[in-house]
Amino acid sequence: MTVRISNVASIFSLGFVVYFGLAVASVFLARVSHDVAVFWPANAVLVAMALSFGRREFPILLLSAFAANVSTQFVYGDNWQLAVGFPLANSFEILAVYIGFQFAGFQNNGTTTPQRGLLLLAIVALAAIPAAAMGAATVTTVFGAPFTDTFTHWWAGDIVSSMIVYLPVFAYRRSAALQKLSVLLSRPVIIECCLLVASFAFGFLVLLALHLPPAIVLVFPTLWLALKGRVFEVAMASSVLSLGTSAAVVMGFWPSLAAELVLRDAVFQQQTLALFCTFPSFLIALAIANFETSQENLEARKKVLDTTLTNMNQGVSVFDKNHRLVLWNDKYLKCFGMNETDVEKGVSFTSLLELQRNNGDFDGDPVDLQNTILARVSRGEEHFAETELGSGRFIKSVHSPTPEGGWIGTHEDVTEFRMLEKRLAHESLHDVMTGVPNRRYFEREFTDRLIVSQLEKKPIALYTIDLDKFKMINDTYGHDVGDDVLLWAATTIKRIAGEHDFVARMGGDEFIMIGSENTHVSQINRTARRLCDELDRTMQFKGNMCICRASIGVAYSVDGQISRHDLLTQSDIALYAAKQAGRGTYRVYDFATGQHQPMRDAS
Repeated sequence: MTVRISNVASIFSLGFVVYFGLAVASVFLARVSHDVAVFWPANAVLVAMALSFGRREFPILLLSAFAANVSTQFVYGDNWQLAVGFPLANSFEILAVYIGFQFAGFQNNGTTTPQRGLLLLAIVALAAIPAAAMGAATVTTVFGAPFTDTFTHWWAGDIVSSMIVYLPVFAYRRSAALQKLSVLLSRPVIIECCLLVASFAFGFLVLLALHLPPAIVLVFPTLWLALKGRVFEVAMASSVLSLGTSAAVVMGFWPSLAAELVLRDAVFQQQTLALFCTFPSFLIALAIANFETSQENLEARKKVLDTTLTNMNQGVSVFDKNHRLVLWNDKYLKCFGMNETDVEKGVSFTSLLELQRNNGDFDGDPVDLQNTILARVSRGEEHFAETELGSGRFIKSVHSPTPEGGWIGTHEDVTEFRMLEKRLAHESLHDVMTGVPNRRYFEREFTDRLIVSQLEKKPIALYTIDLDKFKMINDTYGHDVGDDVLLWAATTIKRIAGEHDFVARMGGDEFIMIGSENTHVSQINRTARRLCDELDRTMQFKGNMCICRASIGVAYSVDGQISRHDLLTQSDIALYAAKQAGRGTYRVYDFATGQHQPMRDAS
């Protein structure tokens, strides 16, 4: 509680001292200037302090301003009506301006754009109306002065005095205020100041010669700074020049085109003209500074975007609503084998596809693909595509819609992934040791071929091949030799099989072959006999002499009108019959006769 009271006292004291000092100085300046109120900054300074402190401290500062204003009136011996009326008018202006600034967000954002600069002027002008009315009413009651004339001068004077304070306050930038002295006194700055002074003097003389208001000369230095986007400097120059020329009018140093004007009206005229001449430069400076900041931000964002695109693992292409390329990265070119000379901003999507087609990397219709993409992205959906290039690489593309009606494409080289898929798919359907199809592949292929045979009434033959005494070779010489025997047997069977026949390893020492050609009974006999002959060898594997031979069982149907189960079963039975006959031979089961036919004895 003690700390809170101490804070309140500190804030009240600070507000009182600042307001009282400024008010006393302003009244003193008015008294020595034949009662002409040249400048009343106290209200604006207190509002600026309140914005820097916060909302909770504002009532304390407002009360301190009222007390300081009353004290000022009593210091100069004013009666109780002035000591109450003026502080009330000023306090009301402070309250109205502060509320307006809070609603407009000036506490956080300040004047960052020309629109907010105009909003600042509008808030000050509107807030000064009731305060000027209260002040004018007080003056009219005490001194009998015309209300309208007093109101006009009070209102305009408040606007000018406030803007002299607010422009530098809201344009303040720490980076500008803390520039090194060496920079301020550098040769370019000194030359610039000399040019400003020369232009000011020249313009002043020209305006006098043309009988135009000399206040227009204030446009030269402020506009010079405004075109460089130096907001704080323009605000300071505007305030200093407005105060300086007003003081010059009071002291009789500033020429006036209307000699009949009383001093108060001459000061009022000069301050108003100064504001009208310098405030547009302030707005121009805001616009240019805002543009420069936007350009800097845009450049910074562009650098971030370029860095991001460069370091992405994917290629990126962005097309506008007219299907023209507006943005891409190097990986996009690399994905599709294009050079930098092939691509430029604005090139159409179809032109790029034509280029890829000429390079052998696209075999479709460019217009069809473009229409397909547009149909998807126009519905807010993504379009997925995968292109196989002429080099054998696979590029996966995803086209996503953009708010402007175009699309952004991401492109990724998925060749390794596709090759892995292909390898895994091959391994899942083939025997790792021999490379021929495995049982799983056989089951699928046998079913498909039997269905075709049944539908088209074509012959089909099934050869079941078993290597005789393979287990003895495996156990005697080891698995390495056994593996070599299996590989040799698979290679031999594939060599004898027809172009359209299907050979698979069922596991262990058993192979199977589906005959789709040479399916006449005599041809089947020749094939089976050749298999027996070629597999009946004494071979050397890893320095070991191995005696190899095979038994074969064949089942066939001339029209395919047989079940899968029966064909497999009879082929196994025929194999069993061949083994019973002494191995190294074959038997054929003919579904037409229903008999196993011995074709060759064991040798």
